Amino acid sequence: MVIQNPMKVKYIKLLNAEELVAKVVEETDTILEIKDPAIIMLRPAEKQGNMAVQMGHYCPHTKENLKLNKAHILYMAEPHTDLVNGYQKIFGSGIVMPNVQLNG
Repeated sequence: MVIQNPMKVKYIKLLNAEELVAKVVEETDTILEIKDPAIIMLRPAEKQGNMAVQMGHYCPHTKENLKLNKAHILYMAEPHTDLVNGYQKIFGSGIVMPNVQLNG
């Protein structure tokens, strides 16, 4: 079964503990095709005791979409708005989403 996806940004945790953010192009039962993947790295923040998120190109030596074997994916989830905004600033359109909370 093939699932077409309108380039939704997803958080992907791999079995080797790498954490990615990428646009999902297509998904089958066994393959996840992603575009513009970024690896997430944590580093000490300027404020003592805190950690900061840093992103870098994942597999920077190719411009092709990557096809991940789903057997190597631990889980996939919707990323937090702040993570999507950071990704979009660097790897996407540059458009950021407001962090809106609806009451109701």
